[in-house]
Amino acid sequence: MVDHYSITLDGTAQQVSDVIPAADRKQLDVPALSVQFEIQDDDTNAAYVGGDDTVSATDYGTRIPPIAAGEPLAVPRIFQGVKLRLREFWIIGTAADVVHILVVRA
Repeated sequence: MVDHYSITLDGTAQQVSDVIPAADRKQLDVPALSVQFEIQDDDTNAAYVGGDDTVSATDYGTRIPPIAAGEPLAVPRIFQGVKLRLREFWIIGTAADVVHILVVRA
């Protein structure tokens, strides 16, 4: 099963599960084989992914690079494992920027 979400950042550290629509949160404890993060192609600022609420532009696990006008899409950030859960990921970025998430369920 494959799910996708678009989340709008608010400029603070956000737990990914908190920005998933409430109706879909029941799926957050379903293990995922792969979780992919990609910034929207017209956003010009980076976003940062980490494992807790201390994630910041200087303390993070991975950086999702912005995409400059006319440039090819940036490489998405893909996490693979046996029991990944969206509630384990935190993200921070510029308010109003959008990050797309693709989840491949176990």
